[in-house]
Amino acid sequence: MNRQSTVLWAVAGIAVVFLVLLLLVAPSPKADIAELKAELQQLQASNLAALSSRLDTLQAALQAMQQQASGNGQEIQSLQQGLVELENQITQLRAVVRREVQGLGEQLQSQGENLSQRLEGLSADLEAMVQQGEIPAYTTTQLSDQVTEVVFRHGLRLLVAENHLNPIVTADAWVGTGSIDETPEDNGISHFFEHLLFKGTWQRGVGEIDARVGAIGGRSNAQTAQDFTHYYITAASRFTAELVDMLSDMLQNPSFDPAEVERERGVILDELSRGLDNPQTRLSWEFVPRFYTTHPYHLLPIGTVEAVRAMDRDDFFRWHRTYYRPNNTTFVVSGDVTVDQAIALVGKAFRDWEPAPVPRKAITPEPTRAQSVYFTLHDEVELATIMLGFPAPALSQHPEDARALDVLSFILSSGRTSRLVKRLREELNLVSDVDAGFGDQRDGGLFTVSADLEPANITQVHQLILEELNRLHNEPVTEAELDRAKRLVANQAIFSDETTDAVARNLGLRSIVATPEYALSYVDEIQRLTPADLQRVAARYFTTDGYLAGLLLPVNAPDVALEGLVNLDTQQATVPQQQTPPEQGQVPPQQQTPPPQQQTPPPEQQTPPQPTVAWEQLGQGVLRTVLENGLVL
Repeated sequence: MNRQSTVLWAVAGIAVVFLVLLLLVAPSPKADIAELKAELQQLQASNLAALSSRLDTLQAALQAMQQQASGNGQEIQSLQQGLVELENQITQLRAVVRREVQGLGEQLQSQGENLSQRLEGLSADLEAMVQQGEIPAYTTTQLSDQVTEVVFRHGLRLLVAENHLNPIVTADAWVGTGSIDETPEDNGISHFFEHLLFKGTWQRGVGEIDARVGAIGGRSNAQTAQDFTHYYITAASRFTAELVDMLSDMLQNPSFDPAEVERERGVILDELSRGLDNPQTRLSWEFVPRFYTTHPYHLLPIGTVEAVRAMDRDDFFRWHRTYYRPNNTTFVVSGDVTVDQAIALVGKAFRDWEPAPVPRKAITPEPTRAQSVYFTLHDEVELATIMLGFPAPALSQHPEDARALDVLSFILSSGRTSRLVKRLREELNLVSDVDAGFGDQRDGGLFTVSADLEPANITQVHQLILEELNRLHNEPVTEAELDRAKRLVANQAIFSDETTDAVARNLGLRSIVATPEYALSYVDEIQRLTPADLQRVAARYFTTDGYLAGLLLPVNAPDVALEGLVNLDTQQATVPQQQTPPEQGQVPPQQQTPPPQQQTPPPEQQTPPQPTVAWEQLGQGVLRTVLENGLVL
């Protein structure tokens, strides 16, 4: 009786499996081609195999039970009958599964043929849409196998990066305005504006955009930097039209709800307060304005307390009228979308956006310093930080030098065998961390080297960093070093393009600060660099005159004098003293701390905050994050 119950339970279990399977394979009328493919693959590769395996297991169990029941004719006969019934069930279930798979395949083929027919006719449809005024006239340029550039008549640039591996799409709008267009009076308006754009439009009320993005399982974010402001939404590709429509509505019809303006003002003022309380952020906020003395880059995106408090709705409407124009915008669509689909959707959504001349400041090039300078901050820190900044090329003018500096940053500080890490941390144990980096900027760039260390080691580490930089322009790097750095840079670039939003970011950012071609040729051009190229670039930018150094010291630590540099706090130069540097690989004795110039730390200066940094990215390398990534919220 127990064995018969087992058989009956097995049959019942198979029936449940069958019902669940039907639910899994039931075709949805709303399913798109990608979903049907996924279901078909799941049926063929998983469900059918699992079902067959389970049934074979049950059959083997019954056979084993039959053998164990040898000698009991009545039980054998009962089991044989159960086995026959079970085999009939197996046959019926397999027939049902085959019919379901066949039906799903036919549905997939039918819908695929219909989609192909629609796409084949879409080009003709686009031409008709242009003739009927549904979308602006446009030109297209094939930039690579996967990326197409479209420029509409009113100046909007569309970049389409096709990738049909997964049914995901990112829509990403890049507006060519940031803190570079601001003045001290409205510093921070680009960032404040960015906070408000997701808050509502004349068609979508407060909270509706965020609620809808969440309802479709998407994610959204925005970012402000010196050269741009951008907004993106990522979701399943069947919502592509809705993503484009939401971003189009945000860019063209923001409402700047008064209550939301006040709420976001409080949020931004809180960010400013928290930034001033973070020592590393204070250092970066002091560093950038001191590095850029005349260039507009000294105005960082988060703004100042005074300017943020003074802004009102009229300022945002003025900013919108001035800079949010199609001829100042690059729209990127990345993922499971075709070029023709993107043209139709984006062209229709932005059809009525009026172009207008966008004012640009007359940029005064940053003057070359006659002498290197430094400044000092004291804060609640355990370790000190030294940061050196060197003038670097504008990406829009010297892209070849920018690529070389990227590679040099890896040679200097990427991994235990890199030059600065190996010498300063691994061999001499003078620093806890060291980093070098160069961020993508449209105008004058900044190459930084920073290290966390004990205050007593600052003067020695400063000299050793300069020695390593001098080595780079006095002698070529080895082929082994260059090959390693090329691999690391290429791997980082390739891995950073694994998601649709990362692809959109890479294309959008480098289209704003350089060109789309720069983004697409980056890895190939890196491979062409030679030791002579790196030596030339190092000699041009890593000069011992004209750089800026910033020191962050513990509260009770005495000031440290950097020999040969002018102290910006006192405007006095430190007289160099003759020193014999330690041999490479030899740990130097503990240095004597110079006599303190004052026993108590100087009062904290009231400096206007000018930050732009994501709070989760504070710490080592904070300045590179500031300049390369802007402010992410």
